[in-house]
Amino acid sequence: MVLKEKTEKEEWFRDHFKKVTGYDPFPWQERLFLSLLQGEIPFSIDIPTGCGKTKVMVIWLLALAYQAQNGNIQLPRRLIWIVNRRTIVDQATEEAEEIAEKVQSIQSLKELLALISVLGNEEPVVVSTLRGEHADNEKWKEDPSRPAIIVGTVDMIGSKLLFRGYGDGRWKRPYHAGLLGIDSMLVLDEVHLVPAFEKLLLKIKELNRSKVPRPFCVVFVGATLRRKKGETLTLSEEDERNSEISRRISARKTLRLHEEKEVRKAILEKALEYRDKKCRIAVFVKSPEDAQQIANELKKKAENRVLLLTGEIRGYERDLLVKSPLFRQFHFKEQTDKVENTIYFVSTSAGEVGIDLNVDHCVCDLASIDSLIQRFGRVNRGGRTESVIDLFYGDKKEMEDSERKTLDFLLEKGENIDVSPQAIRKWKIQDSLFSPEPFSPDLTFNELELWSMTSVHDEELDPNGKYKVEYWLHGNEEKEPEIFLVWREDVEYLARLLPERAEEVEEILTDFYHPFSKEKLRIPIKKFAKFCRKLIKVFASERKEMYVLVLKGTKVEKLKLEELEEKLEDELSFSTLFLPLEVGGLNDQGYLDEEWIGRRRKHLDVADEALVEGLERRRLFCRQEGLRWRVRKLGEEKEEEVEDLNEYLTKNFRGWARRTISFEEQPEPEKLIYLKKFEPEFDESPKEVLLEEHSKDAEKFASEICQKLGFPPNLGEIIKRAARLHDEGKRLKDWQEKVMGNLHPTPQNLLAKCPEKKSEKFHYRHEIGSLLLAREKHPDDLLLHLIAASHGRARPLFEENTFPHPHETEYIGVCTLSLSREEEWELRKECARRFHKLQIEWGYFGLAYLESIVKAADVLASRGKAKHDRD
Repeated sequence: MVLKEKTEKEEWFRDHFKKVTGYDPFPWQERLFLSLLQGEIPFSIDIPTGCGKTKVMVIWLLALAYQAQNGNIQLPRRLIWIVNRRTIVDQATEEAEEIAEKVQSIQSLKELLALISVLGNEEPVVVSTLRGEHADNEKWKEDPSRPAIIVGTVDMIGSKLLFRGYGDGRWKRPYHAGLLGIDSMLVLDEVHLVPAFEKLLLKIKELNRSKVPRPFCVVFVGATLRRKKGETLTLSEEDERNSEISRRISARKTLRLHEEKEVRKAILEKALEYRDKKCRIAVFVKSPEDAQQIANELKKKAENRVLLLTGEIRGYERDLLVKSPLFRQFHFKEQTDKVENTIYFVSTSAGEVGIDLNVDHCVCDLASIDSLIQRFGRVNRGGRTESVIDLFYGDKKEMEDSERKTLDFLLEKGENIDVSPQAIRKWKIQDSLFSPEPFSPDLTFNELELWSMTSVHDEELDPNGKYKVEYWLHGNEEKEPEIFLVWREDVEYLARLLPERAEEVEEILTDFYHPFSKEKLRIPIKKFAKFCRKLIKVFASERKEMYVLVLKGTKVEKLKLEELEEKLEDELSFSTLFLPLEVGGLNDQGYLDEEWIGRRRKHLDVADEALVEGLERRRLFCRQEGLRWRVRKLGEEKEEEVEDLNEYLTKNFRGWARRTISFEEQPEPEKLIYLKKFEPEFDESPKEVLLEEHSKDAEKFASEICQKLGFPPNLGEIIKRAARLHDEGKRLKDWQEKVMGNLHPTPQNLLAKCPEKKSEKFHYRHEIGSLLLAREKHPDDLLLHLIAASHGRARPLFEENTFPHPHETEYIGVCTLSLSREEEWELRKECARRFHKLQIEWGYFGLAYLESIVKAADVLASRGKAKHDRD
């Protein structure tokens, strides 16, 4: 009977896996599916490159659908796929979106997954991306009961998991931590790259003690695992008999070692030997300088058939590169069998990992064993040819310890070393051959206690910066001091404001018009110092004073060009340098280049191009001449003549946020106008919403979410009631009149939402009123905390100036309450004691998760979802 049941599960999986992916599953993928159904989630998945490890997303989703079919959801509803490279995030997102689109088209899967969530009929599974400056579509947190695939970087996922989400305010921090820390399966891809984060996740798993009846688990994935702890899923004999896997893991790859005095020269000569052989060649070296010089020399022979990718490319050009036709010829999924001419991919570690590349042969220098295995994995991935990897090394005295031991390990294997995945799996690799792990502190309850107090400002919570989450995410990595370069046309205008009007410039460059990562070029300070000396020499004969802007933290200063070099290493490490366009220095591939100094190339200033989805930005330089204005968009040559500047702005930029800088000291008035418009996917409050209507809708959603999650009735009732009562403090008469603009409030016309608040200076927090009203009738601690924390406060305290004043206040339709200063102070202490007690009872992530359900219900009601359903 058990055998028959297992066979039925396998047949169901094979059928649906093929419907989603287009091909049959490998045996290891079937085993993982069955393990997930039994609640046996492996500690790690050690699968060679090219054997379908990213299909873990599909397997999890199918296992979830199968459990839905039987009405017993044990698996987490959120799969969080974590990687450490921006390009890999985009690739993984594409794969996840393809899965979600396919599910939409398979009616049986769509119906099963729709059963387990409130919004499942709209989209049964959603995909969100969390990486720096990528617009979060927020679908992953819209309905906590809905299956979601979240793809993100170590920084974005890690910081949010630790209640310190980059870019998150006090309301979002516990919301995100709760959803990532409960009912989620975190999958860390290429785990060997981030040993500090691996250690952190293991500690979070240990400390994540929650009463919430939903799981949390962590899975480590990689083809180069440093260590194997716990249950590891790897290829079995059955997998190796599979014809497709067998071809891939036994792909013929021969490593040849060469000792040379001039390694770079030898690598170039070997690469050029392939010039007429019509193949794809990868050249991997550790040094960006070596990569640049090799690429330059190859271009002399191969012209436009050479790609260069290092960590020192500006983000804007990097994104163009990965979308280029030449790059696509290296993309494994898009390759034809042959190329018409030999093409070259020259890279540092930036191209070793995760990018879906495939080449015929490889030429490289020596690196630690983990880096070399990644390089080998880019070669002959399909196993359809015979490949050679030529590795050149120099003097052992100049090698790092891990490199020297790696070389000795390889030399012991003799000549013509088999480096197929099958052969590498049999190697017994010592930890000392891997790149050194950075020191990282242990995570304890103390840090979680500190970080979970999200209603306290960072500078108050950690004034000395001792608890920055970066230390736990990445460890204490020894980095050569770097500097970030940004080219902007408005530098010359902003420099005129300094130092007298520094605050205006700081607000522009750190907040309103801050540089995105696509604008930035990151480079070691020593390398920039060399460039800087040449720069100063070139412009020494210029009589015109040229300034650069330096942004360090939130402070901006201007420096003369000739002052730069002396301040670089001591004062400007890890700062952002804004350069005027006259400086040039950026070649058309996005790399710093002395030959391009003084060249004002196209797309040098990309501040209005390098944007996140949904955001538009413009900068206008306006000069008055008599009664008219001449207006020029920065980045364009032509000017428009305008009679009325305000009318022009209203007509062309209605609804755009604006910052205006005036230069009144000029003979003719001038203005520099910064404009931006962000179009969110949802309009949370397009019109007036009655309090009674909103509260009922929030209650309805909270109830439905708890039912879909299978919560015990008593817990579901508490959450439902918290959603119903969380806005009751908006009954305050002063709030209705001064904030909502409701000048004649009655119990029937009280507002919860309005298009625009009438007063931002009214500091009363309505959650306090909700808490005061609720505690008279509902003494349950969890209920009171969920109400108090519904908008990001009460973790652990409310600020002093947020209590209702005067102390005797009327809550329309309910009562009049009075609150003395002593009672106000006691209420604040009561909130803190309750918060601490509940964190011990429910766990740091568990309590935040329960808050997230109330918040999600509130957001769904605000977005008009409930009205849509009723209609």
